[in-house]
Amino acid sequence: FARLEVTITGLEFKFSIYPDFASVADSWICAHALSKGYVIVTQETFELNCKKRVKIPNVCKEFDIEYINLIQFLREIGMRIT
Repeated sequence: FARLEVTITGLEFKFSIYPDFASVADSWICAHALSKGYVIVTQETFELNCKKRVKIPNVCKEFDIEYINLIQFLREIGMRIT
């Protein structure tokens, strides 16, 4: 988690949004996925110039954490809607 904290503070996010990221589950999900090599399922999308809040896909790209959306997850587990 400390590695995520240091990098997030170094990225070009407004300082006021960093405490929000550190205090919500998103930061722990990213840290856990990074440490265990897990894939994160999220409906958030990568946003290059995101300044309002730290998004999971942005953190994933920074740390090479794999992430997919819900539809990709359902396909991967073989779920079909008929």
